[in-house]
Amino acid sequence: MELGSCLLVALAEWVLLTQATPLTFSSRGGYRAAVYEHAVHIPWSCLLVPVSRREAVRQMMKNIQVYKTQAATAAKQGADIIVFPEDGIYGMIFGRNTIKPFLEEIPDPRINEWNPCVTAGSNIDVAIQRELSCIARDNAMYVVANMGDRKPCNHSNDPMCPKDGQYQYNTDVTFNPEGVLVARYHKRHLFKENQFDTPPLELATFETPFGKFGLITCFDILFYDPSVELIKNEGVRNIIFPTAWMDRLPYLAAVEFHSAFAKGLGVNVLGANIHFPVYKFHGSGIYTPNGSVTYYYNDGVFSGGKLLVADVESIETDLQDPLEYLQRKTEKMRVIKMKQSKKETSEGRFSSLVSQERLADTTDMLLDRFKASRLSSLPRENYTFVALEHSVGNQSACRDEVCCTVVYSRENISVHEDLFVLAVFNGLDDGRFTQICSVLMCPGNDLSNCGEPVTQSNSLFNFMEISGKLSTSYIFPEVLVSDGGYIGLVQGEWTFTDKVLRGRNGFSKPLITASLFGRLYSRDISALT
Repeated sequence: MELGSCLLVALAEWVLLTQATPLTFSSRGGYRAAVYEHAVHIPWSCLLVPVSRREAVRQMMKNIQVYKTQAATAAKQGADIIVFPEDGIYGMIFGRNTIKPFLEEIPDPRINEWNPCVTAGSNIDVAIQRELSCIARDNAMYVVANMGDRKPCNHSNDPMCPKDGQYQYNTDVTFNPEGVLVARYHKRHLFKENQFDTPPLELATFETPFGKFGLITCFDILFYDPSVELIKNEGVRNIIFPTAWMDRLPYLAAVEFHSAFAKGLGVNVLGANIHFPVYKFHGSGIYTPNGSVTYYYNDGVFSGGKLLVADVESIETDLQDPLEYLQRKTEKMRVIKMKQSKKETSEGRFSSLVSQERLADTTDMLLDRFKASRLSSLPRENYTFVALEHSVGNQSACRDEVCCTVVYSRENISVHEDLFVLAVFNGLDDGRFTQICSVLMCPGNDLSNCGEPVTQSNSLFNFMEISGKLSTSYIFPEVLVSDGGYIGLVQGEWTFTDKVLRGRNGFSKPLITASLFGRLYSRDISALT
């Protein structure tokens, strides 16, 4: 009897362990992922005055039709999962009232099983959920998209209930290959999104036959929770990342930082951005701890969206700290670029003409403020800059307790060469405590311009090693290069081990910046509760 009891206890412990640490992966050792950078249709006529639900659905269906086409294309290429971007269904720049007809009440999949493709019928109030569910079901794949959720509330039993009687959330949803809603995530860290409310902290995950996935949205990636917490405490090794990300050089361009997050924390990141290059919204990719499997970056005014599909290896883990994940394999990078051409697609022509047409519109005044806020440089008072004046050198510099060293070799320097510095940053960036060691190009070869955005370089480095004394273990390594008129990434040319970035043979393309971007979350001054 005691033996039987012991066996039952052991069996129960084994079940709990396997539930906490999923180890079931597909037979091919990974999965095929798709992300779509979407040139979103923005319903300009709906941004200032509320419209009917029927008109809102009509506008959103213009984006849903694109989603259907891209999902079908991804399915033909064998994709197991597809990720669409933040704001990709209804667009941006709404007010609290004007976005209301674009919202749907999304159930909690932990409580109720919900398959709107099968059960919703023609109910217009859940039309977008039904479409997404059917996209998943028709293509037998996981579908992740971003939409708006509304939750009615009452002041009589909820003192935090908004004055209009409902909570409004920026929301990611995931439907499985049968069309069942399996995950719902309310974005925690909002950025200039007055139309939405800040939710309580959620850790949204879902299981698949090829691993466990966690959901975060855009601005979330710069904070400890939920991003790092999903990885450290929930054992997530695959991050789903819908975003509407504006480039902020020199350290926070989309492809630059999102790939650094994957490398720094030892996870896979499926990042889908909207494509609106007039306002610097662009840059999507499939990133792994070993670098980018594929990415898309095109800031041409007449460029369009792009579907990326690539195989991703599952990260087998027993819940060890992801910072200890060993980078054993070298993957090939496939970079997709589209240079601006006079033969632009009708989709690209339409989206660019619309954006040009609206430049003088009052709606764009909101975008101008958004752009100015997001693209501001890091505070110069928190920087130390030391020029790299020689072709070969070993330079050190400090900013308070942060000290950095670079050993480098570059091609012969002439008076016309780009000015590079060793930059050390230690301090707050809009409430986020940041520490950086960086080799940085300065615009106009002027030391007073260091830290401002740069997109093109002519300087090749033959060797580089950056190390630093940072007060955090959360370090995101970045290398950004100039690639045929675009910013870009290099793959297989550098490593990051023991908090040291090493390019032993240099970089094959001109360097813009190489950095150790550290986040000291415990010293942030703005914290949500």
